[in-house]
Amino acid sequence: MSKKNIFIIAGILIVAAVGYYITTTTWFTLWRTPAPETLTPEQVVAHYENYLQAGIDKAGAGDYQGAVRAYQQAIKIAPGAVPPKNNIAELCMQIKNYACAEQWLLEIIKKEYEPNTVIKLSNLYHEQLRDDQKAVDMLLSAYQQFPKYLNFSYQLGFLYREMGERDKALEYLKKAEVLAPQDENIKDLIRELEL
Repeated sequence: MSKKNIFIIAGILIVAAVGYYITTTTWFTLWRTPAPETLTPEQVVAHYENYLQAGIDKAGAGDYQGAVRAYQQAIKIAPGAVPPKNNIAELCMQIKNYACAEQWLLEIIKKEYEPNTVIKLSNLYHEQLRDDQKAVDMLLSAYQQFPKYLNFSYQLGFLYREMGERDKALEYLKKAEVLAPQDENIKDLIRELEL
């Protein structure tokens, strides 16, 4: 084989390798995701569901980077969707990247006030980041906006109990008891604190 043929074959192999790399990188994958405005509503739903399922499958297989890429594609198709953002936050928590989890949970709360996300973020502040003041502030803000939502008063009572603030714990647990008078867990916590 001549040198010219060797260079041609080497060039083809290099072009093929570079082409494979480009088509598998995140930026290219996101770039080739169709823009939502070019799709019919049915196509948006189908693409979104496919990307979301791909993320779930990749996360289940331990491919966290691939899962995040798939979830980002789902977000690109449906920017207001909560599940892919929540799933990225969950992955961040699994790998103990709590700053990443906080960022995505705050993103959800900023776009759509999701009560379970507020509680999840408060728990992240309390349990992982050891910032009880942020945990309390998050729940107090939520409670002030939605005083009839049982989980906010219950979580505040439970959090204050864990922090050793008996009087505040009782205050919020009694508010929770008014909202759920038959709840035995709340009654047990109140009895425990009143001893």
